[in-house]
Amino acid sequence: MKRLAQNLFFVVLLSSMFVSIAFAEETYLYSDNKDKNFISAAEFFKRGKLNGYSQLKNADLNIQQKLIYKDLKGFIRSKVNERYFILLSNVYLNQNENVSPNRQIYLYSSVVDNEERFKYKFIILDTETKEPLAEGKGHKF
Repeated sequence: MKRLAQNLFFVVLLSSMFVSIAFAEETYLYSDNKDKNFISAAEFFKRGKLNGYSQLKNADLNIQQKLIYKDLKGFIRSKVNERYFILLSNVYLNQNENVSPNRQIYLYSSVVDNEERFKYKFIILDTETKEPLAEGKGHKF
């Protein structure tokens, strides 16, 4: 009887683990769309539907890029120096948990860096819905 109880316990334990794994599949508000085709970030920028985003005047750096959400941090690292990368951490550290890592996004960012100040603004838009996923701005004097 004791052996039967132990076996039953292990069966229940194992089956609950399989059920947990089956229900652990991630569901996102913005699902994977990496295989779909969308216009370029530059073309979308020309259409002017950027929810109020505009590039900073006299910007030292303007980024307009379509990319996969999981590649955001690596893309920024590849485009800017280490100082910019640290100062722009707000852009890539606040990941949106509702967005699949394989979702296409538009990234627009503008940076002014001179002796007086460092200033930036950015917006991340979903390529399919055109909704903003993140936006912000910052400065350092």
